[in-house]
Amino acid sequence: MIRYRIQQGKAFGTLIGIYPYGTDQGSSDVFNQPAAIRQTMTVSVTHTPNHNVGMTFSRMGLNGAVAGQTGTITVVSNDFSDPAEILLGDYRILSNVDWVPGVGINATATSVAAAINRFPGFIASANGAVVSVLYEGASSADVDFLPLYHGEITNFTFAPNLRLMTKGSPQADAPLVT
Repeated sequence: MIRYRIQQGKAFGTLIGIYPYGTDQGSSDVFNQPAAIRQTMTVSVTHTPNHNVGMTFSRMGLNGAVAGQTGTITVVSNDFSDPAEILLGDYRILSNVDWVPGVGINATATSVAAAINRFPGFIASANGAVVSVLYEGASSADVDFLPLYHGEITNFTFAPNLRLMTKGSPQADAPLVT
């Protein structure tokens, strides 16, 4: 029987995101998508002298400059006779309750930005009829970002219009195992 001495390379630690309980990240239900908890994982290379047996990890950890998630809301109609809501993550704001439509679409955009600024992690500013929204709570969590209309009138356009804010950075990459 041939025995090989197993050698182990220097171990290193890296941050990974784990979830506190089983989740379905493809779900649109915000209650089924908790924020990731950062944990440290220790990785090393194991091999034998004559064989390249073991694993090597590359592209570990967090990539990208620090930046929050973003989106824009454009007020296109100032007729709020039918209520309109804006869904931002776990928060909702309702027209004529959480914010008051202004005399024109620019004033309405300013009122919407002020309402969004009350929520932790959100920063909003209005420039004309456009509200720029920044979420600094988590860079890779899915943050709902959509209008909910209770009638026929469409008051806003959202960018991105995919029901979620753009991803921020850094993003936690999965390791490449080779």
